[in-house]
Parts: sequence; structure tokens; C-alpha cells
Amino acid sequence: MTERRGILSRTAGVAVALLLLGYGAALLGDLWVHPEKYQWDFVSYYYAGREADEGLNPYALDSLSRVAGAEIGLPFAYSPATLPLFQALSRLELIAAYRVYLALKIIAVAGLLCLWSFAFLREERDLLFYVVCLLGFGGAIYLDLEAGNVSILEQVGLWLACWAWRKSRWLIFAG
Repeated sequence: MTERRGILSRTAGVAVALLLLGYGAALLGDLWVHPEKYQWDFVSYYYAGREADEGLNPYALDSLSRVAGAEIGLPFAYSPATLPLFQALSRLELIAAYRVYLALKIIAVAGLLCLWSFAFLREERDLLFYVVCLLGFGGAIYLDLEAGNVSILEQVGLWLACWAWRKSRWLIFAG
């Protein structure tokens, strides 16, 4: 009977993993193919990068709108230290930059899951952890991806700092 339970557990685990992957792929696929509907925050960051490249003020909402050729609803509100990332992306066409930024954020989410799994949970992690992440954080993660906000990237920095603190890696923690 225990052997049968093991097979059923593995089968259920594979089924849940496939459902999670399918659900994630469906959500991400919609974001990927409809750049005109999503990542409105990123549009502001993109044009802030263009502004900075042209030596203009990336924090002025009216000039962001002028460079964009359309009304930009949100100003760029981050440190000048973040501008090089957006300047690099702004050298691409908007749709290409959108997809590169979305891909970077998807990689960041995967990195967070790995960091949480291997650095903090170790033996305690199982498929339930990923289900809880999807159900517990799925809305917040999806909304961040949908809006194009930088919070996932901020989370990577914060969690890397937590890991570095635990490992007494002070230079990484300070960075």
C-alpha cells in the first residue's frame, strides 16, 4: 500500500506542477503578446531612459510626455542610480524593450523562488511551497508584471541582502 501511495503522490505532484506551469504560462503569454495593454509603469521608465540619454530631466512628467508623443501618466520616481538600466532598454524599440524587461522580471521571480527554496527552506520545501507561492503571492507578482513596476527587482535585492546577512557576507549585504 505504501508503494501505491508513493506512486499516487508522485502523480499528484506532477499534475500539480503541470497545472502551475500551465497557469503561469497562460498569464505570462497574455502579458507577452499584448504589450499595448500592460506595463504602463515601464513605459514611464522607458521614456525616462530616453530623457536621460538626451540630457533632459527624466523626472519631469511634461517632458516625458513630449518625448513619448503621448501622455505619460506616471512620473519617473526612482534614484538616478537606476537610470542606466532604463537608458540601456530605451535604446531598443519600445516593444522589444518591453519584452526584455518582462523577461528580466520573470527571471527575477524564478531567482526569488530558487533563493527562497535553497537558501532559506532547504529540506522543508516541497511542491506545497510552490502552490502557496502561486496562491499567496500570485496576485501580487502578476500585478507587478502587469504594471511593469520595479518591486520584483527590489525584492531580489532585499532577499539577497537577507541571504548575505545570514552568511556573514558583509560586502554583498552592504551592496
